[in-house]
Amino acid sequence: MRNDHYMPGSSLKLLHTPYVTPQTKQVLTKRMEEPVVTEPKFFSAALFKTLQAVCSRLIPQDTDAIQVDLAGTLDLQLERQQGDGWRYDVLPNDQTAHTQGMQGIEEVAEHLYQQSFTALSTIQQDKILAAVQEGKVNSPIWQHLNATRYFEELLVTITAAYYCHPAAKDEIGDVSWADAAGWQHIGLNQLEPIEPPTQ
Repeated sequence: MRNDHYMPGSSLKLLHTPYVTPQTKQVLTKRMEEPVVTEPKFFSAALFKTLQAVCSRLIPQDTDAIQVDLAGTLDLQLERQQGDGWRYDVLPNDQTAHTQGMQGIEEVAEHLYQQSFTALSTIQQDKILAAVQEGKVNSPIWQHLNATRYFEELLVTITAAYYCHPAAKDEIGDVSWADAAGWQHIGLNQLEPIEPPTQ
């Protein structure tokens, strides 16, 4: 939900000000310029479509705003073997877990609705994702892959991908990455010039 105190685009404008260190500007600008992944490098085309559908249900995005390519980000991380540095010991490595996770979601869709996950209504998709989250799925893959832990890992991964993108930060009015001044020249209950007045 947008912070109504900030005008749309206000935090993105900070990229072009001295409030942002050169290093932060470089990283965030690169994220803004990354192309949307249309041809996956890690997932098969079919599983990539499943992942895209899952991401759109877990983190719906405003179609009028800049879209954060969550599925593409995860695909590239897996292809580059760039994990987040941790995993539950009940899960296999990230590449195996995410491949099996998408396959498991497809298994449940076929079992319950005799269709691919991508062909289902949003209500049906949400029911499947809720069942995975609660560990209430019973198909061959989920016999060996902890559904609850996998759902948590997937959600944490794509949430991190979303909120580290400048477009998402703008959506919620987050300016915490405007770090050049270190937020040290203001006192208690004072605001930076870039911050909107409180009501």
